[in-house]
Amino acid sequence: MEVIALTQERIIGASVDNKNEVLAAMLKLTNGEAITISSDDVPIGPRQSEMKKLQMLTLRPSLPGDRREASLSTPRDVQWPVLECLTFRHINDRYYTVKAKHGKTFEWIFESRDDNLLWSPFPNWFKSGGSCYWINGKPGSGKTTLMKFIDQAPAMKSLVRRWAHRQNSRSSDPSNGVLSASFFFWNLGPFSLQKSQAGLLRALLHDILKQAPCLIPKIVPELCSEVLKFGKPKSEPSLPELRRWFRRLIRAASPEMKLYFLIDGVDEYVGDFDELIDTLFSEPSRFVKFIVSSRPTIPCTEAFSKYPSLRLQDLTSSDIKDYANDTLRCRLGSLSHLVGMDDLSVVVEEICLRSSGVFLWVILVVKSLLQGIRNGDSIPELLARLRELPTDLAKLYQEIFNSIPTKYRQQATDFFRAMVQSVIYESYEERGYPVTALQMSFVGDTDYTTNAHPKAMSLGEIPRRHALIDRRIRSRCCGLLETNTRTIAVMTRVSGEVPLRPNPRPRRQSSRNLSYQLPFQQSNFQAPCIEFIHRSVVEFFADTQVLDQPPHGDGCITNDPWTVLFCSHIGVLKSFPSQSILFDDNDEGQFILVSIRTALFDACSCETLEHPISSELLDELDKAIGYQWDMATWVILDFPMKRVAAEGHWVRMLLFAIHGVRWHDLGDATIADFDALGFLGVAILLPLTSYIEAWLKKEVNREFIADVCTKMLRGWARAKAQTWTQQRKGARYDRNSQFSQNPWSSLTSLLSLSPWAPLNTRLVQLLLEAGADPNASVGPEPSAFQSFLFLSGMHTTDERATTNQVARLEKLFLDHGARIDNPFHYSA
Repeated sequence: MEVIALTQERIIGASVDNKNEVLAAMLKLTNGEAITISSDDVPIGPRQSEMKKLQMLTLRPSLPGDRREASLSTPRDVQWPVLECLTFRHINDRYYTVKAKHGKTFEWIFESRDDNLLWSPFPNWFKSGGSCYWINGKPGSGKTTLMKFIDQAPAMKSLVRRWAHRQNSRSSDPSNGVLSASFFFWNLGPFSLQKSQAGLLRALLHDILKQAPCLIPKIVPELCSEVLKFGKPKSEPSLPELRRWFRRLIRAASPEMKLYFLIDGVDEYVGDFDELIDTLFSEPSRFVKFIVSSRPTIPCTEAFSKYPSLRLQDLTSSDIKDYANDTLRCRLGSLSHLVGMDDLSVVVEEICLRSSGVFLWVILVVKSLLQGIRNGDSIPELLARLRELPTDLAKLYQEIFNSIPTKYRQQATDFFRAMVQSVIYESYEERGYPVTALQMSFVGDTDYTTNAHPKAMSLGEIPRRHALIDRRIRSRCCGLLETNTRTIAVMTRVSGEVPLRPNPRPRRQSSRNLSYQLPFQQSNFQAPCIEFIHRSVVEFFADTQVLDQPPHGDGCITNDPWTVLFCSHIGVLKSFPSQSILFDDNDEGQFILVSIRTALFDACSCETLEHPISSELLDELDKAIGYQWDMATWVILDFPMKRVAAEGHWVRMLLFAIHGVRWHDLGDATIADFDALGFLGVAILLPLTSYIEAWLKKEVNREFIADVCTKMLRGWARAKAQTWTQQRKGARYDRNSQFSQNPWSSLTSLLSLSPWAPLNTRLVQLLLEAGADPNASVGPEPSAFQSFLFLSGMHTTDERATTNQVARLEKLFLDHGARIDNPFHYSA
């Protein structure tokens, strides 16, 4: 092959027969084969001025008669899909939740002091020190706020320029020879990637490669190859791949391209800590720096104590004094006549003395003192109030909880229980959804959630509820919970007037199935959400079990946390004004879908944790979702978005999730059965066996029970066959994936429970014992046992436990009359 033109952004000027040598390029041959041209010996630099050199790369054969060619259109065609593969939803959520520092707080971090014995001066280390700097401190001392300040500070950019030996550079390139990336671990985050090694590496790789896309072919050639072959990467990157790519990136660092990484909250990481440290530091380089922060836990101390460091609580006394003084004087306002401004200095000094460097303690104490001033407390009374408060955070939380007025104790307890239960669900399995202020406004409102008929609120009612719950959170929870506006990612139609266009290959011609392609993209839905003020509050409630105590001291716990949280979902779905489950011009319809998914997830979690939601509440949920379904005229099916009429029962949403636009492959009879079953159909898909047990106890007509159970068993087996087929084809749902943009795919994870799991075995046994006929079929569709045989045929026999479950299910079917002499050619 002879190089006749070049498209790669970064070209090192080595001359080869008067032509430039391409050191890293991805090529796609006309026969579909993708190849890589790369050199590991010469580093590729990040200069943005060189990235703009975009031309067409074409190779032609050097032998006469050979017509093969290879070409690459534009680097952006490869770069964009690769970067999309590395990023994930909510990648920066933790960063944006961190509040800005107060005034000149933490600005001392950029002061160079060679005689300081309390800490290793940060600027000295950055200019000439080793590979890692460790910021450690007590919970609530302000580590994350400091890390965000370092990431944003102009003084940091100056340090970067000095490290790059370009202090006087006038280059327009913002990197100036140094590329940076950051990641903030978030143990309370709704996604595993926010607290895992995979999330860390994806974020760091994404940030660096976005700044220097010329590195993409060299660092992640595997992804480039897949993009050239298939138009996008085939799957999410695995952890071994991410570790390999990150080490390539470290090895690519050079005097012309230095790297620094800022990683906050290493103690919040969930996974093998030794493996994480090995990934980050196994190949040290003098051209790579890490700034990490954490609590001084044993693993973190063992890993980082050998590096230059600072202990934050030893260095913040002046910052705490400024914060307390400014906040008290600023917020007194019209109350200044009650307390002399000069007298406040005594209180401020006492705050600094007792704070032990913990900023969070100071914030809570200042709130308590402001309340005392509003109550008319004198300076001696304020000092007495201050000295009564514990200096230990956990004891302070206990004191705050005990100070909640008796008349508010039940409501405050319900708020805390709902929030703690939400966190428990997050740790059990990802919900991926915060508790909104609207949802929290229904906590404790059992009369509405259990008795009221669904009715849409007026548009003015929602902000009124937001304002009301914010005031209640402030007055009942004493600062341990707070309201913040957060982003919920949704799918919305692209901007501009884009007409609907008929699907070129519609599956059916009936009006109910007429589909249209709709151009959609990911959007952001802003909503006020309720959050704990700090992770240490969650740890306090988990360690003390204070919420398990009766709020009135009468020996009776009024509301369990599962019911409290679940009722709030019902309240939202009964009242939220939406005319479509998914409507192309607003985000509210998608908000409803997310609310439905979260409510069903919580019901499944309660079933698994053996705290099942009562059948009465599940019936109320059925009414609430049915109300939203009836309000919709059509729904979106898949991406590229296609819509169908909202008909039958809302259980069809789960059928959409099973097979997307081909949901009718389930068969008309199966779909009709699910419509007739209603919430019983939902219960067999999730499964919610306790709900079916409660229904069986209510019914007395044995013939009717047998007929309904037959439909349930047949529907369960048919749906499981479809779901399992999709998963075996590699269509397993990943809620973090940028490729899972089917709006219903968020429900797919609810249906992914193995058919051999104990919950499903229990369900099948219950239905068969209630009289279900395993041989019954409708028209050309298979019976329950025929679908089961198809399922068992896909089972791999290399797992002994699963094999035992399959055998047990098969025995259950045969014991209840299943016939093996009735073959069926199954097509799923």
